[in-house]
Amino acid sequence: MVFGSVTELMTDEEYKQNVKHLVEPVMVIFISTVDDKCKAVASSVEELSGEFITIKFY
Repeated sequence: MVFGSVTELMTDEEYKQNVKHLVEPVMVIFISTVDDKCKAVASSVEELSGEFITIKFY
């Protein structure tokens, strides 16, 4: 199992600073911390970020 890096964005300002003007591929994923299905997906997203290292995951 390969694990990568997913950067957490909490505010609109963080989104604007980190994502809005990027030209390289980006994956933005919206996950709720209170929903069990979202929590189950989080580990898969982490693994994908390790497999697709040329894409930034947020």
